Amino acid sequence: MIHVYKTNVPNHHVVEWLKPELNAILSPQNWNFDLEDCDKIFRIDSNCQKQVYASIQLIKNRGYFCTELEDES
Repeated sequence: MIHVYKTNVPNHHVVEWLKPELNAILSPQNWNFDLEDCDKIFRIDSNCQKQVYASIQLIKNRGYFCTELEDES
């Protein structure tokens, strides 16, 4: 299942800083950021709620905003 979050992660330097910890929670191919999007999107592909929760908490604990976007389809 794909989860999409709005963040305030400002740049690729921060993504690189978060990368080792996110990779410890999720496989590298199961998450990404789209910093070109106005919502600074963070995507997770996981069916494991513990992984999803841990990833979101990691971002929040590092001082960044992260909230799920509602599916508008």
